[in-house]
Amino acid sequence: MRAPDKTPLPAKVAAILAEEIRAGRWSERLPGYRDLCRKMGVSRRTMEAALAQLEADGMLLPAKARRGHFIHPGAKSAVENQSSQRLFVASSVPLQACDYVSREIVEGISGLLVRKGWEVDHVVNRALSAPKLERELERQADGLAPGMWLLLEPALPAVRWAVSSDLRAICLGGEAREQPILCAAVSLRDMAAAAVKELLAAGHRRIVVPIPPFSENAVATLTSVVAECFRAKGTPFSPAYNTPVLAERTPEALWECLRGVYSVTPPTAFVLMQIVELHLFQSYCLRRGLRIPEDVSVVLLDDDPRLSWVKPEPTRFRYPVRRFIRTVARWLENFPAKDRRGLTLLEPEFIKGGTIASPAD
Repeated sequence: MRAPDKTPLPAKVAAILAEEIRAGRWSERLPGYRDLCRKMGVSRRTMEAALAQLEADGMLLPAKARRGHFIHPGAKSAVENQSSQRLFVASSVPLQACDYVSREIVEGISGLLVRKGWEVDHVVNRALSAPKLERELERQADGLAPGMWLLLEPALPAVRWAVSSDLRAICLGGEAREQPILCAAVSLRDMAAAAVKELLAAGHRRIVVPIPPFSENAVATLTSVVAECFRAKGTPFSPAYNTPVLAERTPEALWECLRGVYSVTPPTAFVLMQIVELHLFQSYCLRRGLRIPEDVSVVLLDDDPRLSWVKPEPTRFRYPVRRFIRTVARWLENFPAKDRRGLTLLEPEFIKGGTIASPAD
C-alpha cells in the first residue's frame, strides 16, 4: 500500500510555481498575492511560505517592499527560447470574420514565423472586445501552453488584463495607447482629423462621424479631435449630431444612428470607420434615393484592395501592411524588447477617391 503524501502544502505550492516559471508562464514577475492565492486555492500564509522557498532556491529575486516577486533571469533563460517559439493569435471573432487588412497582416506575420520554425495557433475570445469579461481571457490563457500572444484590436480592459497578468503579448491595434505594452497601430484620431479637414475644405459643414462603442476615453478623444477641427474652421459643433456614439457595434445600431441624424438635419458628409459600415451606408442611400457623392460625401478610415472595384472608388486610407508585418514579426522574435514599450504608430496613405464633392446646398 502506498504511503500518503506528507509533503507540506507550502512545498507543494512552491513546486507548482517553479514548474510554471520553468515553462515560461510568466516572463518577468509573478502575479500578486491575491491572484496567486485565488488561482491555487490557498491562504496568504501558505503562499508567503512558498514564495520564500522559491527565493531560497534562487527561482525568485529577493522581494522588495511592495515591489512584487520578480523571476530570477537564470530561472527562465533555459526555457525562454522554447516558449517564445509558439504564437497564439487572439481575436474576438474568427480570423476569417476579421477585416481584410487584419487578416493580411496576421497571415504575413504567421508565414514569416512558420518559415523560421514557429508554431502559430489562432484562438477566439469575445472578451478581447467586451468589457468585464477578463476572466474568460484568464481561463483560456491558463489552459494553453506557454508562448507569445498577438492580441488583435483588444479593448482597454483586455489590454490592462494582459499587462497585469505579465502576459508575453503584443497588440495589433486596439486601445493600448498609454499602456506599458508593445502595440503597432495606425492613429484613428489622426485619420479622423484628416478626413474631417478634407471635408471641411470642400465646403461641408454638416459632417457626421459615427463613433463605435469604444472606451469612454477613446470616445472622448475622438470627439475632441473632431470638435477641434470644427472650431478651427469656425463651424458650429454638436457632439450628439456630429459625433454620435453607437449603442452597439451592429448593423442595427448604425442604421438607427443614420435615421436619427437624418431626422434632425440631412448631413452632407460622413466619416465611416470600417468597410462594413460603408456597405450598410450604401444600402441606406439606396433606400433614400441618395447618390454618392452628388448628395452626400464619404470618407472611409479603412482599406481593402477590392475597393478599387467599387465605383465611385471610396476616398480612404491605405494601411502600410508590409511595415506592420515586418515590425510585429521583429518584436515577436526579439521579445522582450526592454527598451521598447508602448505605442508605435505607422502612418497610412490618404487615397483620394471619387466620394467627395462639394455640398449640393
